[in-house]
Amino acid sequence: MAVTANQLIKRQEGMKQSVPVLTAIHIFQGTMVFVTAAGFATDVDALGANKFVGIAIGEADNTGGASGDIEVEVWEQGEFELVGSGFVQDDVGSVIYASDNFTITLTADGNTVIGVATRFVSSTVLVVRINPLALAKPLTYAVTNWTTDRAMDCNAAADAEICDVLGTLIGDLIAAGILNGTVAA
Repeated sequence: MAVTANQLIKRQEGMKQSVPVLTAIHIFQGTMVFVTAAGFATDVDALGANKFVGIAIGEADNTGGASGDIEVEVWEQGEFELVGSGFVQDDVGSVIYASDNFTITLTADGNTVIGVATRFVSSTVLVVRINPLALAKPLTYAVTNWTTDRAMDCNAAADAEICDVLGTLIGDLIAAGILNGTVAA
């Protein structure tokens, strides 16, 4: 039944999950957590090779244990004030990357994507909306018969494939919360 007055609803701060921690790793509360190709949590982004899984809810010290002996709980969704440098108001809406377990950057090369800036706080702090679940979907598409040194006409048969790929890619970025808008057919 549709309501006709304001309603009080309960909201949780974000979804969380537990991830087994890699041997010899000490993850500190409030830091960014990544996962290795083997599926273990680490505090190292490995120059973008490890995938971002969230922000550590608490400390997880596995320096004396084997991989998987303990788990770390992470927030996998939500908005967090994160630190870096050189930020300006125009950075709101930009894709944000981790350069280590506590520092964010606008530079993609050698870093790990973690979310999108939603608010400028200062030249050293941005509010970032994270959602590793949306970011986990691979954004890789195969394109054939495409040359880079020409204009693209989405109404031309020769460009139909690249237009379809770009439309899908933009749709994925919108779904991940990295872009705002809609994709027209």
